[in-house]
Amino acid sequence: MFLTYISDYILQSITSEIQSAKLFSILIDVTQDLGRHEQVSVFIRYTINLEPKEVFLGFHRTKSTDGESLVELLRDILEFRGLEMEDIRGQCYDGATSMRGAYKGVQARIKAENNLAIYLHCYAHVLNLCLVDLAKQVPCVRNMFGTLQKLYSFIGASSKRYAIFEQMLSSDTGPKTLKSLSDTRWNFRCEALTLKCNLTAIIDTLGEIAENDAESGSDAAALLNCIQSFEFVFALILMEDVLTKTNVLSKYLQSPSLNYGLVIKMVKETIINFKDLRTEDNFQKVWERVENISKSNGFREAKLPRLKSVPLKLGGGTKQSVQNVQDHYKINVYYSILDSIVMCMNNKFKENDLSLLNSMSDVLFDTNPLTESIYEVCKTYKLESEDFSSEIKILNRLFMNQGCDSIIKRINYLKSKDIQIGFPIYTEILKIFLTIPTNTASCERSFSALRRLKTYLRVTMTQERLSNLPVLYIHNEYKIDFEKIIDRFDVEASIKGRSTFSTQVNSFEFEYCFIICC
Repeated sequence: MFLTYISDYILQSITSEIQSAKLFSILIDVTQDLGRHEQVSVFIRYTINLEPKEVFLGFHRTKSTDGESLVELLRDILEFRGLEMEDIRGQCYDGATSMRGAYKGVQARIKAENNLAIYLHCYAHVLNLCLVDLAKQVPCVRNMFGTLQKLYSFIGASSKRYAIFEQMLSSDTGPKTLKSLSDTRWNFRCEALTLKCNLTAIIDTLGEIAENDAESGSDAAALLNCIQSFEFVFALILMEDVLTKTNVLSKYLQSPSLNYGLVIKMVKETIINFKDLRTEDNFQKVWERVENISKSNGFREAKLPRLKSVPLKLGGGTKQSVQNVQDHYKINVYYSILDSIVMCMNNKFKENDLSLLNSMSDVLFDTNPLTESIYEVCKTYKLESEDFSSEIKILNRLFMNQGCDSIIKRINYLKSKDIQIGFPIYTEILKIFLTIPTNTASCERSFSALRRLKTYLRVTMTQERLSNLPVLYIHNEYKIDFEKIIDRFDVEASIKGRSTFSTQVNSFEFEYCFIICC
């Protein structure tokens, strides 16, 4: 009961802030808890004084994860909190069909009720899909990741084999553990590629097992044969560079303070970075690094792949291939990997390349916005285009005089100088723009809280408690007036004929007990 009172107190404070902001966006994600129940994490994003905030409204159990059920659940949550569907200006989900479906997905059903609720596919998930496609499209990358996963499973499946690995690591300065791969968390793939740091220890471990273990020796020898190939090391070194750069972008895309303009700029810069790597000099640097590693460890030298035969009905013979092994790796491996990641990023991020958002970014942050952009924004949100054009011209002069040549500088100038009241249309558009979310990282973080709170020892926890505890855990920065909590309990207890709580415990004792229990 006390958890419910405190959770309600926090959520009422949050709801009052959202209502004062008037406009908001929604972020939803679904996960399964240890009790095998589907839990829906609901976040609201809103803007106060041009500062975007993402707040947690709790976990809500659902029996079905189809679009209709999730929309009904969301409608009940908003109605209970006094929020209106027509005030939604943005929505962001992962790539699940029930979420992004064009006809029966959550985003389509909400847009049918509110056409201003712009949908964005979570940028962090889009980047992950790009890397998944890359791992499937290039054979040497697919084989390298497959070898890494088998190596992790082989050594980690036996305490005896892992003990040998730890013994070999005693004189190594690299990571002390092997990392598994994950299709949903690609930063773990980046960490898994640190294999080169303890490559010697792994080779010695597999060699020891291959010589002395009658049962697993053949598997160790097969893994050792894969690792000692030039192709494996080349793919390992190159993908480490690729995933290091995408990992920077991935972490950047998880920030709750991001807006569409900043995300687009960062994605473009990352794509340009990959294009700049596609040179002879950069290839030569990678080639020399791989050669040094291969020679120092006695690995097999690089060889041209076996020429494939052409069927007789197509003329017979063999397919033409490059004669130089270095050219083969440059054209068929190095350039192929870079071209694949650039193509995937261009194609998949194009899904979120929305005309309205581009127009909003143009009128808000460009020194000379297009007339078409101004017209589209004003038409969508039913604003006066002439008044908006006048505000843009005056503000651009102010920004130019103050040296506000970036998105962040413009926003900070508007917040610090308190001139928003003189530019109501520009401020309203900027507020909507900042309210639109670009990622669902906040939902993913709430899943981490769920795992900490509902453990295998507390798997029978009721849904009410499971909804209240994460609110207190995630919103621990909110100050709680415990006197009001006690007064509420006092009133409800007196109505139900119980003895008053205030005569039994004071606010200090209640706060102490609450902290101990939580």
